[in-house]
Amino acid sequence: MLAHLVNDGAVYLFAALIPYYTQTLGMSYVEAGFAWTLLNLVGSVPQPFLGMVADRLEGYALAGLGLAIVAIFLGPVGFVFNYWGILALAAVVGLGTAICHPVAAAFTAAAGGRRRGMAMSVFSLGGNIGFTIAPLALPPLILLFGPQTSAAIVPAGLLVAVPLILVSRRIKPEGLHRTRRVIPVVRTSSRVFPMVLLVSVAVLRSWVYTASITFLPTYLTTRGLALTAGAQLLSLMLMMGTVGMLAGGIASDYFSPKWGTILSLGAATALLATFFASSGIASVVALALSGLFLLWSMAVTTVMAQNLYPGNQALASGLTIGLGIGLGSVGTSITGWMIDLFGITVAMSSLVLVALLAAAILLPYREPRAATVPEARASVAGV
Repeated sequence: MLAHLVNDGAVYLFAALIPYYTQTLGMSYVEAGFAWTLLNLVGSVPQPFLGMVADRLEGYALAGLGLAIVAIFLGPVGFVFNYWGILALAAVVGLGTAICHPVAAAFTAAAGGRRRGMAMSVFSLGGNIGFTIAPLALPPLILLFGPQTSAAIVPAGLLVAVPLILVSRRIKPEGLHRTRRVIPVVRTSSRVFPMVLLVSVAVLRSWVYTASITFLPTYLTTRGLALTAGAQLLSLMLMMGTVGMLAGGIASDYFSPKWGTILSLGAATALLATFFASSGIASVVALALSGLFLLWSMAVTTVMAQNLYPGNQALASGLTIGLGIGLGSVGTSITGWMIDLFGITVAMSSLVLVALLAAAILLPYREPRAATVPEARASVAGV
């Protein structure tokens, strides 16, 4: 969780430095924004491939190594005054986060044991906290101490990365104590279609989430709210989403992950529709609760993917986390395109249909058949 918090909080530094890049280095907003886009693309799209490599290496220390790469190569970014140098650092930092995410998720699943849903929700919680704190903390620090503030990320990152490497070596996929327990068994030939459904859900959910973060404050100004009030309502939605994500992961350990995901996304759809159709306190409550149910299944779909590929945990995590977020950002661009064509009210209201599709697309999904087979059980000595 701490690794996820530090990683996702630290990479926001590139976004926080965009005003500095444009004012001091003379970059255009397109050039500065491309550095942030490059980091996100390299940090998300390659995750399935890097997860597959990590599964073959059969070790979780790569999670700490990825975080160390992020910290070491983010440190110099405030001292670089060349655009191509900034792009190079963005690409390497993106690679580090692409290594960290799927392996850390697989490590979390192994450490979680029978409470995998709760473990994954705590892991996801760390990323959300980092993503929430960074926009509040980094800009004031940059104003006070300049862009060289980036150097502080190196010790902060290594302070978490080194213990993570040491602890992760205590859980090894190979040579574990063998036990017999009821776990899901899925034939290789029947895994592709369910995985496509799970990735599709992750993409559509990410589309609604990232489009809300990007455009909701602006949309709320068209309803007569000040921009600061719109930002406060967005923060309320995101905070409720954090609560929902934690609750959803815990609930999935006891109830059907499939139906929990469908029902939560169905509730998010209804609440989003209520938000757009109502006003006043009813609209505020609907928006807050929509955030809770929208992120309810965020950790759950990753656990479902891991259950489909029990021998390829990092690959499964990379597909739902990395590919889901990466392609979801493309959906946000589609929403932006729709705003230009049809106006912000029509474009934002269309997110209700996206959320509904995310709920409906999982209906054909069949949860893995349970069977008693030998399972590698991880033991964590002293943790």
